Amino acid sequence: MPPDFSKLKATPKELRPVDPIAIFQRLRVTDASINDLWLAQGDALRGWHSKREESDVAISLNTGAGKTLVGLLVGQSLVNESRSMVLYTCSSIQLVLQTAKKAAGYGLPSTTYVRGNFNNDLAAKGEAVCLTTYQALFNWKSRFLNREFAGIVFDDAHAAEHLLRDHFSLHVAKDRFQEVYSLIVNEFSDYFHAVGLSSSFDEVAAGTGNRLLLVPPFEVRKVHSAILKSLQESSVCDDESTTFAWAHLKDRIDLCAFIISAAEVTITPAFVPVRTLPYFYSPVRRVYLSATLSSQDVFVRTFGRTPSVQITPTTTAGECERMILIPQKIPNVVDDLIVAKKAIEPHKALVLVPSYARAKKWSDVVAAPPRESASEAIEEFKQAKGAQKLLLTARYDGVDLPGDMCRVVVIDDLPTGIGPLERFLWEYMRFSSTLRTAIASRVVQSFGRISRGMSDHGVAIITGSKLVEWLQVPKNVASLPRFLQKQLQLGFQMSGSISVKDVDETIKSCLSRQREWIEAYELYMREAGHEEHLPDQAQLPSLLWQRPSSRLICGIAISRWRPCICRE
Repeated sequence: MPPDFSKLKATPKELRPVDPIAIFQRLRVTDASINDLWLAQGDALRGWHSKREESDVAISLNTGAGKTLVGLLVGQSLVNESRSMVLYTCSSIQLVLQTAKKAAGYGLPSTTYVRGNFNNDLAAKGEAVCLTTYQALFNWKSRFLNREFAGIVFDDAHAAEHLLRDHFSLHVAKDRFQEVYSLIVNEFSDYFHAVGLSSSFDEVAAGTGNRLLLVPPFEVRKVHSAILKSLQESSVCDDESTTFAWAHLKDRIDLCAFIISAAEVTITPAFVPVRTLPYFYSPVRRVYLSATLSSQDVFVRTFGRTPSVQITPTTTAGECERMILIPQKIPNVVDDLIVAKKAIEPHKALVLVPSYARAKKWSDVVAAPPRESASEAIEEFKQAKGAQKLLLTARYDGVDLPGDMCRVVVIDDLPTGIGPLERFLWEYMRFSSTLRTAIASRVVQSFGRISRGMSDHGVAIITGSKLVEWLQVPKNVASLPRFLQKQLQLGFQMSGSISVKDVDETIKSCLSRQREWIEAYELYMREAGHEEHLPDQAQLPSLLWQRPSSRLICGIAISRWRPCICRE
């Protein structure tokens, strides 16, 4: 019996709106926290829609102001317009899965690409955004390098700088590549002895020094062939930890900075050549979402360009109540960590540290989860009751613990999280102003981990002499949001006026919602002033943008990157 062809009927073509607000109005939202768009979200979407033809648009919204919904609506708008693939990048797999869950609650379709697999074909068919990681985009064997796509939404753009540089940096670790490490270091022995750095060099080579040594470009050129031969004959080219960076740099090793430390030789471009990648060609529209990306030098260092449009809606979202305590400023305190550990003992608390070395100081309270199981540890902590503790190392983004999930956070030591080149520029060349915004971004994000909406409240305890010192420098403070500046002023004043035995009751006054604390806090926030913006952030973008010809930072030539850089 022949098949019944009468059942075959054409499906009418669906008209898809491209206005992101119209898209929202048609959604079947199941997330109980979403009733309507907030004012700032609407302003951001209207601002982007009016400039949607621009290639590079930055949208800055406070932490807790709902930028994920804004980014997903922008991405879906580009999908509906182009009927093509649109990428939405996150800084970790955990955030990809978290964003996919949020998208489902908003009623928006999505595709995820993690660990080399797509979970559906909606993005390929031009029906939904594809959620993936920065790591998936910027490795040399990325499946997206040769795919056609219409746009990219870079979520948490302020966190992208170190992720992108890491993919363009070859780390020849001493404990993993002992022989090639020694060969490279020995190539520069004569130079460092000739310029009076023999003791520092010998200490670093022996593994006992903590200094960073930058090799001048002219010295790299002298021994370039020998270094390249050593790398090619080693396992660096094939090792899973270095193969992607090697693919990026193997033809341009002589154009890179060489930074030698006791632990590794880092080979990295002076500036990350992201514009050699198809994601930055002119037909692709890029949207940068951030809570703290407030200065152009961050854009230039990260994405090799300045945004053509920057949208910053005025909003009080994220300006939640915070009690800030600085144990180091409490009279007669000798060890601020001892005070902080005792203070958080009866509370569920998040502890943020910049490194595994710093994490060891908390080993008597809580251990950092293994990197591969950090996402599971965060989810377990969210559901935990009682006084559980969670310690995260250099995780200043993408951890949302609002409300009763967590009301106490310890921000321990300066949240640098910078690579060897950035550290060299900061510690030895005094480029403090260019890295100030990166540190400020992580400071702001640290406070936002447990405090999300305007109705939220919590206690932040600041420890570590480097961080406390940084927060007292006027230029640094001026780079922070005004609302946070006032909270810090209150925190320093209050910490100086209490004793160690008052810490528990002081914390309790915030967490138990005592009227005396709330009234004093609100009065202080109304009357306190703030630092005006002091650093001149225009200098670095001007330097990079106006002098692209031959030599930039540290005298490292970048002219051989230019054929790709200029292809737009």
